[in-house]
Amino acid sequence: ANDCGFFILVQILLLLQLSPEGLRSLASMTSEMLSQLPWPAQQDVSRRKAKLRDALEALFEAADDAAEHDVDVLLKNDPELRRKVQAAMWDGPSFADAVRRLAASSAPRRDYSLSELGQMSTKSLRSLCAQRGVLPAGPVERADLLKVLVPTVVQRQAPMITDGAQGSGQAGQQGAVVGEKRPQQGGGE
Repeated sequence: ANDCGFFILVQILLLLQLSPEGLRSLASMTSEMLSQLPWPAQQDVSRRKAKLRDALEALFEAADDAAEHDVDVLLKNDPELRRKVQAAMWDGPSFADAVRRLAASSAPRRDYSLSELGQMSTKSLRSLCAQRGVLPAGPVERADLLKVLVPTVVQRQAPMITDGAQGSGQAGQQGAVVGEKRPQQGGGE
């Protein structure tokens, strides 16, 4: 049997689990990045097809038993039927997680100072956590967001170059080693 339509349906179901930010990330990815995502294989599509068939059969049986043909009413009145239909359309957040991880790993990284992080709104901190792939699960406080962000985004102090060429732009030309003290020329020290 040809499963082209089911492949498209499974991909649509994957896309429906993405947040608007996830969809924007997906739309901006290169084809190489897109190929790294867990797209469905023939086995996945066959499994989904069987689950959808079972869910539809359960819906038809419930409609006949209840003499009700409104799917919304059937799902509201029968939590087990609702669970079965949901399970036929969703296997969990693995695709959304993969998109989030890939977007986080490929996003340009900007370092922030502690003071810049302190001035950000909680919403901005939350977005930055999501971009860096460190967003804690569940409800979090501002302090929780800062705690996970500091190791990943705080700019490091630039090491001092102690060879007398500071500020002259010549440190690289003289081959200075960070932290290495060189004798100054001409001063006799």
